Amino acid sequence: MLSQDFLSDIIDSQRKYFVSKKTDLVRESLDKIPVKKGYATLITGLRRCGKCTLLIQLQKKENFTGVVYLNFEDIRLSGFEPSDFSRLSRAMTARSDSRIVFFDEIHLMKDWESFICDLLKDGWRIFITDTNAHLLEVPFAVSMELFPFSYTEFLDFSRSASGPDSLARYLKTGGIPKFVRNEGTSILGNLLDDILVRDIAVHHSLKDAGALRRLAVYLLQHTGQLVSANRLTGLFGINSCATVLEYFNFYRDAYLLELLPQFSHSTRVRQRNPKKIYAMDVGLINVAMASEPDPESRLENTVYLFLRRRCRTIYYYNSGSKYRCDFIAADETGHNEHYRVVQVCGILHDENRRDEVEGLAAAAGELGLKRGTLVTFGQKEVISHSNIQIDVVPAYEYLK
Repeated sequence: MLSQDFLSDIIDSQRKYFVSKKTDLVRESLDKIPVKKGYATLITGLRRCGKCTLLIQLQKKENFTGVVYLNFEDIRLSGFEPSDFSRLSRAMTARSDSRIVFFDEIHLMKDWESFICDLLKDGWRIFITDTNAHLLEVPFAVSMELFPFSYTEFLDFSRSASGPDSLARYLKTGGIPKFVRNEGTSILGNLLDDILVRDIAVHHSLKDAGALRRLAVYLLQHTGQLVSANRLTGLFGINSCATVLEYFNFYRDAYLLELLPQFSHSTRVRQRNPKKIYAMDVGLINVAMASEPDPESRLENTVYLFLRRRCRTIYYYNSGSKYRCDFIAADETGHNEHYRVVQVCGILHDENRRDEVEGLAAAAGELGLKRGTLVTFGQKEVISHSNIQIDVVPAYEYLK
């Protein structure tokens, strides 16, 4: 049991830390934060992608005063029990006339959902940040996902001009704010450790964190490639297909990796076929590689993240022959006229041109589309093929 005075002291000390944090670049997502009367606002995303900073920017924008901030990863709260919520509520009320609270990682506490619902009934305005995508399903919150810096944010933050040089730097560093700020080369390695240990192994009480780590590193080394649980079973000491699938879900929920299904109108086909693997920040790919990662695979991963910010559903396309397309992306409606098809090819040349164009045209044709996009490092042209217009564009233009 934690006393009310002890909880009050933690609130006071965390507030000092919260208000002292750098706000840096005003994020593109600031104006998209959802607010609905009677609901909590939930912001999920990769660890260290800037969720708490976004709340500071919101506080300044809305002129919030008397805000209570509480990060439940604070070691002093390690003995927190469900019975302590009543004392926490009294401590919060004594320190906030505005009844506005920012919670970070509250899902670590047992019975936290009931506590949030009670606060909402008492008129509190609640903002929650968390690294667990599974929380997007809670019924008492309106939610949004925050991602690391986009290319446009990277340009603004680093005061760079759009072009090949800045694109090359972005593909190498990714968008984790602290790493972009060059505050130490160990940042991404520590981030990967935190995700695997704190967000996954500890949270799910896994006994073999080594297998979890080895599989994650393998997947990061093979971004943009096809993977299946069946083929990975037996590797890294993981002898069950069900365990591999469980780890896949853990990586996804922690915003470490995403698994892209093959496009099909059949749910069974989507579930049965191998998935394409992508990292939720390209900087994390560098951490897992013994040598310099392939620039084209990082470009493909970056285009995926660009689409992930904008589209409800994304697939890869396989025509059943040798022709493939990297992405079919759909907006909220999912109707054919709202699909887009995107191919990624760093350098388009005579040896690969036919496969890249045919793959894109096949995907567009199946959806009845008359236009597609082929993203390159720097080439720009327009290709007409099978009554389909293919816009070849440099990534530094497409990503803006």
